[in-house]
Amino acid sequence: MIVVTFGLALTQFISDYRSVTSEGEDRARAYALSMATDVRWYLDVARQVLKRVERQSSELQAAGNTGVVLGDVIDDLPDGVAIVLYDASGVSQQFLAVDADVVDISDRSYFQELKGGADWVVSHLIADRVTGQMTFAVGQALRRGDQFVGAAVAYAPMQVFNKTWLSVGGKDSNAYLVHEDGWLSARLPEVPTAVYDTPLPEDFVAIYFSAETGAYSAGKSPIDGVQRAIGFARVDGAPLVAAIGISTDDMLNSYWAKVLFTLAVLLPISGLLGYAALRNSRLIRRHEQVSADLATSLQRNEILFLEIHHRVKNNLQSVLSLVRLHAKSADPVAEIQPRIQGMVAVHEHIYRTDSYVDVSAPDYINSIAQQIVDASSENVTLQTNIAAVTIPNRSVMPLGQLITEAVINALKYGFPDGRPGAITILLTLDDDRNALLVIHDNGNPLPPTPGTGMGSRLMKAFAAQLNGTVDMVSSDDGVTVEVRFPLPEE
Repeated sequence: MIVVTFGLALTQFISDYRSVTSEGEDRARAYALSMATDVRWYLDVARQVLKRVERQSSELQAAGNTGVVLGDVIDDLPDGVAIVLYDASGVSQQFLAVDADVVDISDRSYFQELKGGADWVVSHLIADRVTGQMTFAVGQALRRGDQFVGAAVAYAPMQVFNKTWLSVGGKDSNAYLVHEDGWLSARLPEVPTAVYDTPLPEDFVAIYFSAETGAYSAGKSPIDGVQRAIGFARVDGAPLVAAIGISTDDMLNSYWAKVLFTLAVLLPISGLLGYAALRNSRLIRRHEQVSADLATSLQRNEILFLEIHHRVKNNLQSVLSLVRLHAKSADPVAEIQPRIQGMVAVHEHIYRTDSYVDVSAPDYINSIAQQIVDASSENVTLQTNIAAVTIPNRSVMPLGQLITEAVINALKYGFPDGRPGAITILLTLDDDRNALLVIHDNGNPLPPTPGTGMGSRLMKAFAAQLNGTVDMVSSDDGVTVEVRFPLPEE
């Protein structure tokens, strides 16, 4: 879900970026059209003023008071524009709206064009010799009949247009006029003069004269290093194209603010969603684990239920067998009672330790042996050294009954009439997992024919259930029972 959310957000960011870029280009195009209209208006006004100057030039020369005669003419032009009248050789004759020394523009290309037959011209961007500022000049030829008698030139410093052209684009915007011959005619904000000393690249100029109007996203400017969206428009009736550039950074400010706001909202939400997803994942895994444990427990309980029935059946059969074996004994109850008590001890240990499958050998053997000794004699001590192994389920009952029978025999024959003594039980395990169980008592030896009594026969039967063997050795030191049987992996 988090990936989908961020994927949708990224898609929206890309769409918004393209939209903002497109809108910025549209804005730049609209501003360029407005600038082209503004330039066209200025050119029209400048030419009208210059034509009026042309008509009045002879009268002005005769009157000798240019300021009074032409005051209303100068007022039609923006503040800061200066007009200079030149004779046919390019030397200044009169200055309007500016005080300056005599200047010579005979070497200027725009004057040479006028002298060469052009009716009017727009110059490249120049540092004019009248004001010393960067300006572009609009020149009007002065003729008497077919004879060229001079020129009237209006000089517009860049500051004149600064407020108008740069106010629309915002911070780091720029505005410029491209002349059809490949030179800049105006450029704001102003830059070092070296930029104006060479023509623009042909492919750059071709973009601006390829259509009446257009817009594109430009790379970083080689002049000031600012990346902009450029809009351009042809100036109607003039060899110029007006262009305005809007800084990409300014254009994308609102976009980046929106991106940051969106991320500021999404990141905490995504963090919460991630935490919720992680928590849900853990809950699901925990639920799956609980379900698996319950299934395992159910299966185990079913097996234990069957095992209980199986043990009950086996125990009843064992009891029945004991009754039959001791039916002819002098005191059958006395013979049967300790053996049944041993079976009880086995079951008591199992349910007290909650070990219904596998049991710990040290706890199990110590428990059942100690219960039998405690119930039969107060003078016999029990010593054990049992390896820390686990007895598998199928071996628990026969092993317990075998130990019960061996301990009962030791108490019955080795320590009659409450004689004191000790019973030692050892259990070891070799590398092949073969177990050796040793039960030794230091009491009386067995009767002359060991191995033929009821206890011996029962121990052999229990050893067989363990897939093992049992040996009994009787001597003056007591009786030793050794049981060898395999003990599978836990």
